[in-house]
Amino acid sequence: MGNGMTTAGTISGYLDRADILKGILTAGFELSNVVSLIDQVEVPNLDGSIPIFHPGGADEDLGELETSGINGGYFTNVEFNLKKDRVRLAASDESKFRSRSGDPLQIQINSAGQTLADKLDKKTITAFDVDPQTGSASYPWSTPTNSIYYDLTTAIQACKPYKANFIVMSDTAFAAYCQNETLLKLSYGAPSVLAGAIGRVPGLGLDIFTDSRVTSGAAFVGAAKYCAILGKGPARIRTEDSSDAGATMYTSDIWRQVKAPVYTNDSGKNKALFKLTGLV
Repeated sequence: MGNGMTTAGTISGYLDRADILKGILTAGFELSNVVSLIDQVEVPNLDGSIPIFHPGGADEDLGELETSGINGGYFTNVEFNLKKDRVRLAASDESKFRSRSGDPLQIQINSAGQTLADKLDKKTITAFDVDPQTGSASYPWSTPTNSIYYDLTTAIQACKPYKANFIVMSDTAFAAYCQNETLLKLSYGAPSVLAGAIGRVPGLGLDIFTDSRVTSGAAFVGAAKYCAILGKGPARIRTEDSSDAGATMYTSDIWRQVKAPVYTNDSGKNKALFKLTGLV
């Protein structure tokens, strides 16, 4: 996907390079499945160190004019070293001359955006697997009579003080989830308001996502925005007139990196993410 060539048989008009790049980048975010779960920061120089403040304990029931210190707060750095993702588009001379119903590159822009979205989802799931808190299921979901709530509440509690609000399941875990006898009575979903989620765990407020790259039989429970961060670098597009092919070629490079953990517990594990294994 994202690497095809538009021919005369496809779709008059012309998009300049800025429009093409904007279209690719926009589609690359809008079509992502899990980008809504992570925070974002600009890293214009490709390498960067982002200081993250970890608040200490809260001061409770302070009196009038009573002062307080930072109470254990401290900074750590998230280090970025961005790499580039590349997609290519091409439009033949014939497609420009003969097309009558739209720009010949629009279909490819959407396709390239979908490719970038999938790569971003892959980066996110890979980052989730870097030092999450982990635990094996006490009540495997493969047994339909086992309640899913025992293990999910354990994962939610482990993410505190951050509020866990999503779960990303493997295909096998989701299949087992759908067969759970409790959920057959309680499950509900509102796709128009869940922004990429396919449902919500009743009673727990966890938006449900699936990704085949999650370890089979596992799921991530986490707090959106706190569990990982996307470093966004520059983006460039180059054009080349190919005399051999009789086409204009476009090469788009986008620099980015997903990092996790951002906030860690005393054991160095991701404080805002818990990986449940052995669900199936």
